[in-house]
Amino acid sequence: FPSHDSLPLADPYGKRIIMKDSGTKTGLGVSFTVPSDYVGSAYLCIIWMSTATSGNNVVFDVDYTCNAKTGVTGDPSSDEENATATTADSTTSMQRVVTEIALTSANLSANQQFAGNISRDGASGSDTLAADIVIENIYLKYNNY
Repeated sequence: FPSHDSLPLADPYGKRIIMKDSGTKTGLGVSFTVPSDYVGSAYLCIIWMSTATSGNNVVFDVDYTCNAKTGVTGDPSSDEENATATTADSTTSMQRVVTEIALTSANLSANQQFAGNISRDGASGSDTLAADIVIENIYLKYNNY
């Protein structure tokens, strides 16, 4: 991913990811173990920001598979689910925005391996934000009761 040198932010820990305004679908691979107390109501949440100040939209796609850590293929022939969410940008430059992408809760089980891609779908006509975005955090929101 490109350097953040052109954006007005400090990144002392090198943890932020830049997704360029490219007009194409760009993304990153993710993998994590579903928490042992997972019960349901799964959302993949993305905290992001941009320098844009007009109420434009960003489209995020999540394509993933979730299965046992061992005894199954690590190279699935297709995704288990393709989920999408569209979120309006903030009207304040570099203000954090949270996008929550609803996942089919039954696809995830405690202690399974989640593997997939998170993308900004700049090729979608609904992604109207003409600016790069900075991803600050990605996390799984869920019920544990």
